[in-house]
Amino acid sequence: MRGVAVVPGDLIVGDDDGIVVVPEKLIEEVIDWVEEHEAVEEWIKAKIEKEDVSPGKYYPITTQTIEDFHQSQDSQK
Repeated sequence: MRGVAVVPGDLIVGDDDGIVVVPEKLIEEVIDWVEEHEAVEEWIKAKIEKEDVSPGKYYPITTQTIEDFHQSQDSQK
C-alpha cells in the first residue's frame, strides 16, 4: 500500500484481488453501494437462470439495468 494515507477510523478491505482503503466519512455510502450491488447481482443471476440466456445480456451492468432492478423491487411492494 505505497502512497496511501490511512488514518484512524478508515476501513481497510482486502481480498485476493487487492486492498482498498475507505475513508471513515465514506464508509456508510460505500456499504449502501455494496448492498445495492449485491442485490442487483442476485437479481441478474435469477433473470439469467429464468430466461436461460447468456450473462452478456445483463453484463456489464448498466444504469438501465439498475433502474430495471429498482422498478422490479417497487412493483413487488
